[in-house]
Formats: sequence, C-alpha cells, structure tokens
Amino acid sequence: MSEASDAALNALDQQVALIDGQGVICYVNAAWQAFGQAHRADDQPVQGVGANYLAVCERASASSPDAAQTLHGLRQVLSGERARFEISYPCEQADGRVHWFEMVATPCPATQGAVIIHVDITARQLALQASQASLRRLTHQLGKAREDEDRRLGMALHEDLAQQAAGLRMSLAATMQDAALPEPLQQRLQQLDAGLGELTHAIRRLSFELRPALLDDLGLAAALQALAESVEARPGLTVRVQGADFHAPTDQAATMAYRVAQAFLAWVQQTAPVDAPLNITLELAQGRGHLRLACRMSGPPWARPPLDPQAMAGVDALAAWVHLLGGQLAQPSGPGWAEWTLMLPRLPALA
Repeated sequence: MSEASDAALNALDQQVALIDGQGVICYVNAAWQAFGQAHRADDQPVQGVGANYLAVCERASASSPDAAQTLHGLRQVLSGERARFEISYPCEQADGRVHWFEMVATPCPATQGAVIIHVDITARQLALQASQASLRRLTHQLGKAREDEDRRLGMALHEDLAQQAAGLRMSLAATMQDAALPEPLQQRLQQLDAGLGELTHAIRRLSFELRPALLDDLGLAAALQALAESVEARPGLTVRVQGADFHAPTDQAATMAYRVAQAFLAWVQQTAPVDAPLNITLELAQGRGHLRLACRMSGPPWARPPLDPQAMAGVDALAAWVHLLGGQLAQPSGPGWAEWTLMLPRLPALA
C-alpha cells in the first residue's frame, strides 16, 4: 500500500482492516489499532496484522449470535456469493458502557479478500432508542385515552340507552295488558316488544365489548371467560380459557390481550364454515416482565378460516398497535388449525 493511501486511511475515524481470502488480516489503520489497544483484555493480543479475523469470529460465535452472523456474512463476501455484508451490534466497553457499531464488508480485489470497516453508531442508536421510547409513551397515552373513551361510551350505553330501552319494554308490556286492543294491534305490539328485546341485548353486548367491567373488577382471566361464554352459543363451537389470572386493572397489556382474544373469536365466527366443529383455547401465561396469550383453533382440515382481506384488515391494524406497544402478534395457520400468539411487555399504568 502506498504512503498516501496509508495516510488517508489513518486519517479516518472509522476502523478499517483488509483481509485475504482466508480471513488473515493484511492491513489495519490507526483507528483499528487504537481501538484494539484500548479495549482488549489484558491476556489477549490486539487483532492486528497476521491474525485470522474469521477464526476470531468463529470462537466468539459459540456465545454470540452477532458473531455467528458476521462469520457467515464474511464467508459469503469472500466466496463471491454477496457483494456487501452489513451488521449492527452492541459492544460493552471496559468502563461498562455499551457502544453500538456498524460493520460493513465488501470484496477487495487487491488482497483477493475483503475490506472490513467498523463505524461507531452509538449516538445514532441512542437517538433512535430515545425516539422509540417517546413513541411508546405516546402510544401508551393514546391507548389510555382510547380505553377511557370506550369505558365512557360503554357506561353511557349501559346506563342510558339500555335503561331507556328497558323502560320502553315495560311501558309496552303494560299497554299489551289491555284486552280491548284489536288482535292485529296486539300482534304488532308483540313484534315491537321482541324487537326492543333484541335491541336491548345488542346495546348491552356492545357496552361489554367496548370495555367489560369484569376486566377492571376481576381481571383478565374472568373477562376472557365471559367472552368465551358469550360466543359458545354457536353450534359446534367450544371455547376454553386456561392459565393464571392477570389482575391488573390499569395495565394496558391486559387490555390489549383482551382485544386480541376478542378479534380472534370474531375472526373465527365471521370466516369459519358455519357447520364446522371447532375447539378454541385461550391460554394465558405470565413471565418475568411480560404477558403471553395464545389463541388456538383446531378442527377438521377443511375448517380453516380463509384469509379474507376485509376480515384481516382490522387484525393488521391490531398487530400494528401491538408492535407500537413493544410486543409481537404472530398469526400462523394451516389446514384445520390457526394460532395467534401475543407477547407483550408489562406496560406501565398511566394516570
């Protein structure tokens, strides 16, 4: 390498190394040497010229998925399978702080190997983490606002509209006691009474679906059990709730889990064949710092609900909301089975 090229590479803040086709380091710039001297263990040599970088990655890959991925990517670059490999990874420093780096490897015809560049992206990563934390806080606040509004609407439906409908039915029942009413009018009033009964039931169901009081009063498991019982009226459909209770009235994770179970049951009811015998299990579990809900459906091979775009539109929106809350919603399915698995961190309560 010429003196000018060497001087140019040594002027860079990025750590640069050249390796040959076997992974042996042929050249390192000043930044690479300085970083190696500052962060090596006392009993470890600096990974400089003559060291095999692939061997270093191979030793580290036993305990580091990032090192294993780096080893695979470098081998692909050296073999010509790919023209560029990139990876971002954390690295704990001697002072205990974690720095983030981005490694880029590209082919190097001069050495018949590759150029490896490490760039410190700690500032960028910290800014991204701060932005993500801000987005999660905003999502939590929006979630709380939504739940408060659902609770208010649910109470209004139950305490106002449902009570008014019940009052109308009572007045109608009193009117129907008049024996002097003509038979056609009696029949018409009976039809109105039946319609008011259905309306009252629909209002109470909507109130429950908006925000079930059981979720606040008795916890998630009780709310899921009530939800299961509300859909078991369909012939051939069996719903079971399993797992420990999760009583946290102000925890948005419990509310989101209820929403996912609600969406899963609605999806099965709307899209599965009406005559299909289906078994559904809602399995609730808690881990350290997270909540897991598995919604499973099993039945005959022909009973898998189709992936109706309209039915899945709301599910996609729900999955996006889960992602914003820092969780995951997996939705695999096959002939005669489907499973939605929700993983959520224990989200903070917002006053």
